[in-house]
Parts: sequence; structure tokens; C-alpha cells
Amino acid sequence: MAKTLKQIADEIGISKQRVYRFVKQEGIIGTHQENQIIYYDEQAEQTIKVAFQFEPHHEAVSDAVAQSMEHNQQIIEMLQTTVVIMQKQIEFYQTELQKRDEQLEKRDNLIEQLRHWMKNDITIMKYLIS
Repeated sequence: MAKTLKQIADEIGISKQRVYRFVKQEGIIGTHQENQIIYYDEQAEQTIKVAFQFEPHHEAVSDAVAQSMEHNQQIIEMLQTTVVIMQKQIEFYQTELQKRDEQLEKRDNLIEQLRHWMKNDITIMKYLIS
């Protein structure tokens, strides 16, 4: 049964314009014409369908792109939340490191004072012994 380009395009889920361009490019000729509408036989129909069989349908691609974009947006939001949490952790650890640095400085000062006192004590003991 002969079909129009529109019928063939609708069956494979692409635009009539794309099918028309393909038909013109490949030099496919219709079998007959009625009321200025060209009809194509089964062989031409199969040639067209085979040419477009591996192309994804426009709606399916649009849905897949939309889902991908939504998924990507979710990932972006999750990563942004993770970045905020990590920044807070970094701030916390920097504060803790600052505290540790201060504690170590105090400890070093105490050690230095103790050495100084011990040195003085040794000097006094030597004096007392002699």
C-alpha cells in the first residue's frame, strides 16, 4: 500500500521535513500523485525507515535530556550542600588547629621556664655544695 511522506514520518516519529530532505537527497521517486500529494511504494518506505531506524525519536531524546538535566541539577544541589558542609568542617578544624597551636606555644613557654628554673636550681645547688 502506498503512503505519503507524512504517514511514513509519523510512523517513525520524525518530522515530515526531514523525510522530505532525505527523499530529495537520495533521489527517491514516488509511485503516483493524487491531489498534489505524492505517494511512495513499500520499497521506498522501507528505504526511508532503514535510513532513520537508528536515530532516536525526538520526544524520547527530549525526555531523556530533561531527565538528565533534572538529575544533573540534583547532583549539583547535592554537591553544593557537600561543599557548604566541608567548608564548615574546614573552619572548625582551622579553629581547632589554632587552639592546639596556642596550647603548644604555652607548653613550650612552660618548658622553657622549667629549664631556666632547673638551670638556676642546679647553679644554686652547686653553690651550696661548694
